[in-house]
Amino acid sequence: MYREKLDAGERFDLVILDLTLPGGMGGKEALKRLIEIDPTVNAVVSSGYAMDSTMARYQDYGFRGVIAKPTKRQSSAKPFTKSSNRAG
Repeated sequence: MYREKLDAGERFDLVILDLTLPGGMGGKEALKRLIEIDPTVNAVVSSGYAMDSTMARYQDYGFRGVIAKPTKRQSSAKPFTKSSNRAG
């Protein structure tokens, strides 16, 4: 879906990826694939596992922000503002 939209000239402003999906692809692997398609992808990681090293070092994995779960609407807006102001 991401590739199709990108090829059609449509970009997603932000991609929110859950770190862990039981029986599915997790956020780190999904982001690796998205970066292969679009090195400028703007992705935020979300998880209820706050102690996971990915949440602490999200930038090392290519994420632009973090949303810890559970979250309140006001606190979840911060990564959007931060990530949408990225350079380049």
